[in-house]
Amino acid sequence: MVGVAFDERSDRAQLILVGAVAIAFIVLGLAVVFNTVLYTENVASTGAASAPRDAQLLNDEVEVSVKRLAERVNAKGAFGNPVDQTEAYDGITANVSTYSDGLTKVAGAASPAVASVRVSSSSADVTYGARIQDKGGSDFTAPGGAPNWTLMQPPGGDAIVRDFDMTVERSSLTAGGQDAFRVMWSPPSSNENHVVWIYEKSSTSEVAIRTVNDSPQPYRDFSGTECVLPGSDSASTVTFNFSDGNVQGYDACDGQLGPWEAIDNGTARNVTFIRGDSVQGSYSLTMNDEPELNPTLQFQDASLGAGEPFVTWDAWEFEIEVRYDSGQATFTEEYYVEVYNRSR
Repeated sequence: MVGVAFDERSDRAQLILVGAVAIAFIVLGLAVVFNTVLYTENVASTGAASAPRDAQLLNDEVEVSVKRLAERVNAKGAFGNPVDQTEAYDGITANVSTYSDGLTKVAGAASPAVASVRVSSSSADVTYGARIQDKGGSDFTAPGGAPNWTLMQPPGGDAIVRDFDMTVERSSLTAGGQDAFRVMWSPPSSNENHVVWIYEKSSTSEVAIRTVNDSPQPYRDFSGTECVLPGSDSASTVTFNFSDGNVQGYDACDGQLGPWEAIDNGTARNVTFIRGDSVQGSYSLTMNDEPELNPTLQFQDASLGAGEPFVTWDAWEFEIEVRYDSGQATFTEEYYVEVYNRSR
């Protein structure tokens, strides 16, 4: 009897233990299910909340990308075949369409979303600018050979430069002094001018620059502080990006080009080359309006000789439509893209 009583109590204890373990597993299971529900709801609500932010980030990225794309398309047209307004427009729309296809694929791969962009302006609604260009590796003289000439002159105060790059061949530069090449940027009146002298330092064969500001004699004033581009004696060419105020690969003299950052301020100025026969290379200057050009300049065609400066059309401003649909947020916006406005 005693043994039987012991076995009964042991069985009950085992049943209680098994029941407790079962209850523990049930509670654990409920906890897992409950936490999974909470996690799912949290993820869903987070996705819904982040959708508008994702759409705005995409919109910002598209605006910057389309600007940079348009700059490259404009530059390619200037360096390639003859470009008129229709060809400039076709080049922009075709490349934006290709960019949109890639954007759609990337957005779809990253999340269940559809994104696209297109040029919504007609050709007639696009604002076109003119690009003055010399790519022949010749000197920087005017058509006909004049060494001192004004590339653009705003008679009505409307000509604005947005993009200005220049590559000079070091071996073509003369020593400093009145024979040196310089670029002058000045208003139609007053002495608020900026002149950058570009020459070779005779003692080291390095490229040097001087910036002279607000001089009453900008054509002759050589009083600015000299800045030498270290190591440029071994370079075949040096590239100046006046729009951004820097010399590619030579940070030491960026401060000397500071005044040229005002190019982006929207101020109408004359741009003049002085002693263009003392330098060789290439340059590209984009302005907002064709009537402000030097009248001796021609649009690119087959009649132009090698090394002659010429003009092509640029797409300056146009409207795009951006669309984004993630299922949680739908976003459509139209706005104008100012290609050479770096302040946005």
